Amino acid sequence: INLVSSYTQSDAIAGIGRFGIVASPVEPLVYVGLGGQISVYNQFSGELVRSLTPTVGSIASMAISQDGTRLYLNDPVNLKVVELRADTGEVVNSYTVLPSQWSSLHSMLMPGYFRPNGRPLLFMSGTRIFDLTTGEQVPVEGGYDTYFYSVSTNQNPNWIVGNDGPLIEYFYSALGGGSGKLTGTVKSFVSYAQGRAGQACVNAAGTRVYTASGAPYEFPGVGILSQTLEQTLPGTAYPNSVVCGWNGILVGGAGAFYDAQDIFVYNTVTGQNLGNYSSSTQNGYRYLLDRGLALSGDNQRLSALSYSESTKLLLRIINLPAVQN
Repeated sequence: INLVSSYTQSDAIAGIGRFGIVASPVEPLVYVGLGGQISVYNQFSGELVRSLTPTVGSIASMAISQDGTRLYLNDPVNLKVVELRADTGEVVNSYTVLPSQWSSLHSMLMPGYFRPNGRPLLFMSGTRIFDLTTGEQVPVEGGYDTYFYSVSTNQNPNWIVGNDGPLIEYFYSALGGGSGKLTGTVKSFVSYAQGRAGQACVNAAGTRVYTASGAPYEFPGVGILSQTLEQTLPGTAYPNSVVCGWNGILVGGAGAFYDAQDIFVYNTVTGQNLGNYSSSTQNGYRYLLDRGLALSGDNQRLSALSYSESTKLLLRIINLPAVQN
């Protein structure tokens, strides 16, 4: 699917995050945000289901609620994360992003939707967390105060994983008057991420954190309990995307401009390589965008965003192999 965009090769390789991609956890839909529009595609047919034009300055990274009814998009122009209805694009609420001294960071920050102890919360870099029921900021004790480029909230609703691998477990308590208290505990901190800011995820078993950060040219898995390197899944230069599925699958991507294949699929239980793919119809001379992968809710389809001179921005939907453990 060719997408109209002002992206350039230098934008893509610099990792400029002027896009959003997220898959619905409950429907076969993938949401792609570019400029001021969100295009919604069926991940099985490739059909454009609908287009949303929310009232925002621009669309960068996105998150989605557990029931698929709400989108959360980073609007770096207005320094906000905006909550939208996923069916109409109507703005429901907005949450202020704290300015950073690194202005280029604002376009790449990725919000995270998670539910510690069943309470729906919105994680924003700088450890600003908002209660999505009340719209109020939640006071946090402990945790890890930083500007993550991206966060992963897969597998465990109490966990947040930053792009370079730190894992924080949150506990939400409504005791003491029901005002809500959130406590963060760092559960994993050893990381083999050595290069650019990429992405991290936790395997289906909840036992390892995997990173994709430019170097090393692989997807290392650090044991959450052992705090040692337990598994190494081969990749190529330069890893920049990784997503983990509930069925044990891991999909890692790399900004491999010249390589024929830049997407690598593994069974995290056995370490078996299930297949390698290209993010583009272009043979080489293309770039998988940083954090440009989205895994469908049933783990059967992968959507990938890439740039090349011939296609500009391309959304490619890949049928993934079954995982047998």
